[in-house]
Amino acid sequence: MTQLDGYEHDAANSAEREDARLELVATVLLGLGAVLIAWGTYQSAWYDGQKGTELTNSVLATTQSVDAFQVADTTRALDQILFVEMLASGVCSDSGQRAVCEQFTNTLSNEGREEVAAWLSGDASSIFNAKRRYQRGGDDLIADAQQYFESAQQADDTSGDYSQAVAFVSISLFFAGISLVISRTNARKGLLVLATLFIVGPLAFMATLPIA
Repeated sequence: MTQLDGYEHDAANSAEREDARLELVATVLLGLGAVLIAWGTYQSAWYDGQKGTELTNSVLATTQSVDAFQVADTTRALDQILFVEMLASGVCSDSGQRAVCEQFTNTLSNEGREEVAAWLSGDASSIFNAKRRYQRGGDDLIADAQQYFESAQQADDTSGDYSQAVAFVSISLFFAGISLVISRTNARKGLLVLATLFIVGPLAFMATLPIA
């Protein structure tokens, strides 16, 4: 074997080793990309389902708040009627009918008794002029509905973020796959660099997202 043949043999071996390394890198990138796609797709689907659940809870809380406001209006109207009867009958101004007065007072709702107590203490806005005490339950449900809706928005944003990351990882699979069928070493290296970027970037982005 001449010296030239030896150089050619060494060059061929070096090229084969280089090809083997590039194929190994491409295989690792393909495997990592597949795992990231599966992970990101799962997370996106989970948060999309969470969004539906939170929206349903928001609608239910809103519906319940409407019912609560209707009950509050009915209760307030009944308390007004009872209070007018108390004043008209004079039972609460007659010391001899204190038991009857207490019976009337106990018939009022909890909110009604609070209204009367506030009025007796000098609160001019009480005695059913304001609905604030009666609407507390509905107000709480409205706040819950808003919180559920905001949670649904957050879940939707997170699901969209995972979907975008998966889309970019899919591009990395294209570059890594193409590198396996191209013979030019420099072109293969360039494709693998692009594939690496499209994996590392989404991976870093996914690391900042909530995990289901």
